[in-house]
Amino acid sequence: MAGSKDNSQDWEALRRRIIGLGERSIHKSYYPQLQQRFEELRRSRALLDGSSEGIFLLRPPEARLVDVNESACLQLGYTCPELLKLTFFDLFRPQDVPRVREIWETLENNVQGRSIRFKLLRSEFLCSDNTGFPVNISMRCVVFDTEKYVVAVARDITERLRMESDLLRIQKLESLGIFAGGIAHDFNNCLTAVMNQISLAKMRLEDPQEALGRLILAEKACLQAKDLTQQLLTFAKGGDPVRRTISIAGLIADALQLVLAGANVKPVLSVPDDLWPVNVDPGQISQVLHNVLINAVQAMPGGGVVRVSARNVPAGAEDLPLMPVKDHVCLNIEDNGPGVSQEHLPRIFDPYFTTKPSGRGLGLAASHSIIRKHEGLIHVETQEGVGTVFTICLPAAEETADDEWPADASSGAGDRAARILFMDDEKMIRESMEEILKGLGYCATTVRDGREAVEALRKAVEESRSFDVVIMDLTVPGGMGGALAVRELKAIDPRIRAVVSSGYAMAPAMARHVEHGFDAVLPKPYAVAELHQVLQRLLGEGTKG
Repeated sequence: MAGSKDNSQDWEALRRRIIGLGERSIHKSYYPQLQQRFEELRRSRALLDGSSEGIFLLRPPEARLVDVNESACLQLGYTCPELLKLTFFDLFRPQDVPRVREIWETLENNVQGRSIRFKLLRSEFLCSDNTGFPVNISMRCVVFDTEKYVVAVARDITERLRMESDLLRIQKLESLGIFAGGIAHDFNNCLTAVMNQISLAKMRLEDPQEALGRLILAEKACLQAKDLTQQLLTFAKGGDPVRRTISIAGLIADALQLVLAGANVKPVLSVPDDLWPVNVDPGQISQVLHNVLINAVQAMPGGGVVRVSARNVPAGAEDLPLMPVKDHVCLNIEDNGPGVSQEHLPRIFDPYFTTKPSGRGLGLAASHSIIRKHEGLIHVETQEGVGTVFTICLPAAEETADDEWPADASSGAGDRAARILFMDDEKMIRESMEEILKGLGYCATTVRDGREAVEALRKAVEESRSFDVVIMDLTVPGGMGGALAVRELKAIDPRIRAVVSSGYAMAPAMARHVEHGFDAVLPKPYAVAELHQVLQRLLGEGTKG
């Protein structure tokens, strides 16, 4: 190019390329200055072509590509002439173009002479072969000789994202190891307690009262193991709450009694008589109350007072962060411990974060997950040296609480004993449940899978002795499960009441049982009292004659 110094046409074309001044001409006396500028630009261009980042010079208003460096061509798989026929918007997938246009318009409307940077994080360039790759793009409005341009710098972040993904995968595996180790430790403790109490009961068979006491303790240990499995399900994908409409006052009282037993912490409880009912999973909300109360007790190792209060909060009455506009029941759990430091406060609900040497950092994280799945909120306020207040808000239920059911097991079945059809693929469960149901005064029939349940009901209807309630497991390996069988059962006898029972709490039929044709839900494992209560309710509704 330097050899074309005396060729005015070449220099004019060069000038138009460099500063985009169109067809305006200049005097030959400016050529030396222009040549000097070109040499400077050529050195700059060598630097730009050596960059691993794609660099684009764009001309408003249509975002036409005026110039690009070699890396831009290599990134996108185009030659330079091919690229210069495109606009900047042609480099993106159609679904990303509106977002790019929005930022482009902001740049285009920028005050002349001001320089503003933008970034399109995790955008994606579209290559000549229709493949894509992720990029970070910074764009800046610049002015050359009174003409406005946009410089865009694109960095390929494929490798960085891959490294971040690998690191995140490693961190998740490490966190899962900590989580699984803690759960396994606690579960083994529960199993040890169960086995010890059963062994002691067998040794004390000559004393029925002591043997009974040992078995009661073994049952309590089993319920603790159930709580551990619920904690696992809380972190599992999709583990929706299995809801009932209840008064939360009973859950609060039970949690206080269990957590504060043997602790040198005094409870102060304030719950109004007219507290609204809530539609919640009682087991999960009990877990939240236990976790927060345990946190309060551990904050006061030398003793203190934990104050628990509940109140009705009409829609819009309180301005808590992220509070939905609906009626809520709110609880405050307050301790007078040392408080949480401002350094740790933002991470208090993070999984695996703990300041306790023996802690696993799961309690408050699980509580946050549970409350979120209930469309509620959990909020913490703290003051160092004064104490901490946890606020838990749950949406109020429109219907009344269903805590109490009729006591007569034969209600709704006339003068005869209610007939129960029980389906489960485990023989041991079927045999034990048959004895339990008969012991409660019911007439029980057990079957292995959904197909046998359908045949048993069809035969019973033909003999004019249909069942009142059917209890079904959801999944049966190699056979028909409850979700399919319930449709056929209700087609045969629409009056039969169906209960879904499963340990797989993530199943949609457990969280939304009515939508799947069931009248009640009974999560495994369950106590005999829970089974009896569900049956009493269904039989007491009087839909059978």
